[in-house]
Amino acid sequence: MLCAGAERGRGAAGDPGALYALAKLKHRRTRDPAGAEALYERVVAVEPGAAQAWCDRGCLAVSRGRFAQAEAALKRAAKLAPADPHALLAWAIVRQRHHRDGDGAMRLAQRARALAPSDARALTGYAHITMLATQNLT
Repeated sequence: MLCAGAERGRGAAGDPGALYALAKLKHRRTRDPAGAEALYERVVAVEPGAAQAWCDRGCLAVSRGRFAQAEAALKRAAKLAPADPHALLAWAIVRQRHHRDGDGAMRLAQRARALAPSDARALTGYAHITMLATQNLT
């Protein structure tokens, strides 16, 4: 039970991969946002360059309505992995929902789409941002 040992602080406590796997499990499968948040914090403390952990931490913060925390984490993820469109799209959602900055959100979404023009998740995210921007115009 590598992940259980990591959570209790034994065994793989310093292994960011094990901590990250457990954080994702808590976030996506067991619906334990507080537990996932604590583990994502441990992951980025051990491995500050873990762009995907920063991105997931930001997405979790969005779902909890913590937009300032989300934006900081997503900016960090985008800086660490500038070729990854997913952090840009999540950041665009924060710009749209929290700041009501449709133009800023569209710029981020367009950057993400340019990075991954055939990525299904990126295209779906782009369509979502475009839909939100269109709704705000009417």
